[in-house]
Amino acid sequence: MQYLGERGLLLFPTLSYHLNAKNPEFSVSSTPTIVGILPELFRQRPGVVRSAHPTHSIAGFGKDARSFLAGHEFFDTPCAPKSPWGRLMECNAKIAFIGTGIVCNTFLHGIEERAGVPNILTEEAAKLFVTLENGERIAVPSRSHRCDPEHSQFYGKMYDDFVAAGALRTARFGDAEMIVLQSRPAGEIALKRLREDPGYFTHL
Repeated sequence: MQYLGERGLLLFPTLSYHLNAKNPEFSVSSTPTIVGILPELFRQRPGVVRSAHPTHSIAGFGKDARSFLAGHEFFDTPCAPKSPWGRLMECNAKIAFIGTGIVCNTFLHGIEERAGVPNILTEEAAKLFVTLENGERIAVPSRSHRCDPEHSQFYGKMYDDFVAAGALRTARFGDAEMIVLQSRPAGEIALKRLREDPGYFTHL
């Protein structure tokens, strides 16, 4: 991580969306992520900061990591426009997909929230609890993405649009294929599609 430089900020998703009213406890320091070994190892490194959202936290290291991730626990949806997920678009972050495609794309869940797509979130908020870094335990009511798969299984249809908008390029990361997405133009074209058709990600 020494290659980030003075202005670099590296983020990993550290999601724990298996939490619910029957399994409501999230610890910023100790709850493991369920999205792979790299995010899990990253969140445990010295100097890494983790946001305090119980189901869709992000871990970060580098310039202004703490301020970028601050306040995530105050949103009752996973990827609100003013949350760290929304800030990715505001700062035009580069999003890397290593060994996977753009279907696995929590950023686009955030674009759906920004567009106000109906029926993608539960109406009621589960009562979850977050234990902060300082040991304080707080209640965080949280709505969740509906279990129906149709709101993400067609994310891949954006591939050609992203290429045409200059928002997507491919590269290599060791032996793995990698896709790099430029978040602002990608978000803008996805918003355009969703405003034309709120059900855009429910059909081919």
